[in-house]
Amino acid sequence: GSFHYQGVLVDPYTLITPAPSEDIIPQMAMYQMMAIGLAASAAAVKTFAEERPVFWREAAAGHNRLAYFLGNTLATVYRFSLAALHFTMIYYVLACPMVSFDMMLWIVLLTFYAVYGQACFLSMFVRREDASLLAVVVSLFIAAFNGYIDSLPVFLKRICYSFWASEASYSENTLPFRDTFQVQDISAPLWGYVLDRFGFDMGIILVIGVVYRAAAFGLMIALHRDKQR
Repeated sequence: GSFHYQGVLVDPYTLITPAPSEDIIPQMAMYQMMAIGLAASAAAVKTFAEERPVFWREAAAGHNRLAYFLGNTLATVYRFSLAALHFTMIYYVLACPMVSFDMMLWIVLLTFYAVYGQACFLSMFVRREDASLLAVVVSLFIAAFNGYIDSLPVFLKRICYSFWASEASYSENTLPFRDTFQVQDISAPLWGYVLDRFGFDMGIILVIGVVYRAAAFGLMIALHRDKQR
C-alpha cells in the first residue's frame, strides 16, 4: 500500500521529506473511471437505443411513458450491480488499494450507475449505430475531469461524476497516511479534493445519475413525437 502515496512529512520532519509521490492515487482513479466507462457505456446504450421503436409503439397505444421509462431503468440495476461487483473484485486484487472493499464497491457501483444514466441520455438523440461509440468517447472524456489534470476548468470537474468518485477514493486511500504526511493541508488541495466527506461524494454521484435519467426521459418524450401518436 505504501507505493500508492508519499507526501510531505508532518512537522518537524518536513525539511527532510524525500521526493513526494502524490499523483499515483488520482492517476489510478482516472484510469479506473476510464475502465468503468469502457465496461459500462456500450452495454448501457442498449437500455433505450434499441428500445425506441418499442417505446413509440407503446406510447402510440396509450401506455404510460413514465412507467415504461422507469421499468426499463430498474431492469438495468441487477446488470450494472453485478458488473460493479465483478469489477471491484478484480480491481481490488490487482490494484491493492488502501480503501476497504465495501467503500470501493460503493464508489464503483455508483460510478456504473452514473455511466448508465449518461449513456441513456446520449442514446436519445443519436442513431442507434452511433450511440455506443459516442457513449464510450464521452465516458473517456469525463474520466479526464476527475481532478488529476489540474489545468482543466474547476467548474467542469464539479459537474462530472468522475471528480466526486475520485475524491472519495482519494480520501479513503490516504486515510492511513495522515499521521505521517500532510495530506489535508498539502496533498488534497493539489487536486481540488476535500477529505472525509464520503457520503456527500456518493450523494452527488447519485444526483448526477438522476439528472442524466431525467434529461433522457425529457428527450424521449420530446423527440419524434409524430411516432408516439
